[in-house]
Amino acid sequence: MLRTATRLARRPPLVAQSRPSSSVAAHDAHNDHHEQDDTVYPKEGFTGPIWRKTLALTLGAAAFYEFLGAPADGDLPWFPLINLPAARDLEVASTRAAAEKALLDSRQLVRTAVRPPIYRTRNPEDFNHISPYGNPVGMDVHWKEPTGATRSKNFAERTKEKQPRHLRLRAREAEKQV
Repeated sequence: MLRTATRLARRPPLVAQSRPSSSVAAHDAHNDHHEQDDTVYPKEGFTGPIWRKTLALTLGAAAFYEFLGAPADGDLPWFPLINLPAARDLEVASTRAAAEKALLDSRQLVRTAVRPPIYRTRNPEDFNHISPYGNPVGMDVHWKEPTGATRSKNFAERTKEKQPRHLRLRAREAEKQV
C-alpha cells in the first residue's frame, strides 16, 4: 500500500522520454547489419577461356618453332636481314672502341685531378676591412714560394742555426772528421 501511495505521489515527467539520448545513440551504433555478398563466382577449372587461349598460343609457338628452319638447311629467308656485312661490323666495333677510349680518357682526367692550393692567412677577417687602394708601400701580399734564385747566399747557414743543438754538434763533428 505504501508503494502505491508513493507511485501516485510522484510527479509525472515534464517531457515524455522513453530513453536517455545517450543510450539511443549507443544503441544505433550497434545496429549495423552487414549485407551478404550476393556475387556468384564461376566454378574454377582448366576449361576457362584464359586456359584455352594459353593452350592455343603454346601450340602455335611450338608449330612455328618446328617449321622455322635450321641454319644447316640454309633455308633462312629472314636471316640476311639481321646478318650485317663484315665491313659494317668493323665500323660498329671501331666506333664503340673510340667511345670507350674517350670514356677512359675522361675518367683518367678525373683521377689525376689535383685540388688547387689553399692560401691561409693569420687574420683572414682583415680582408673585409682593407681597401686595395689604401695599402702603404711594402704591404703587398706575395703568394709565391721562395725559389733558389731569390734565397740569399747564407740561407744554408741560417737554416743550420735553427736546427736543434745536438744536430748542430753532430754536423760540426762530421765536418772535423772530413
